[in-house]
Amino acid sequence: MGDADIRSETGAVIMSIDAGGIYASGSQYRYQIELTLDELEVLASRLAMRSN
Repeated sequence: MGDADIRSETGAVIMSIDAGGIYASGSQYRYQIELTLDELEVLASRLAMRSN
């Protein structure tokens, strides 16, 4: 399960990702991650440096 949305708030574009699933025990979980595009760029840059 999951959904994503991009919106603009106070001049910053925010990407919001909602996701969830079911553990093997049958219990459910949900989480939401929100990043500005600047934060996403920094994260992608750091991940790229790790893979080199």
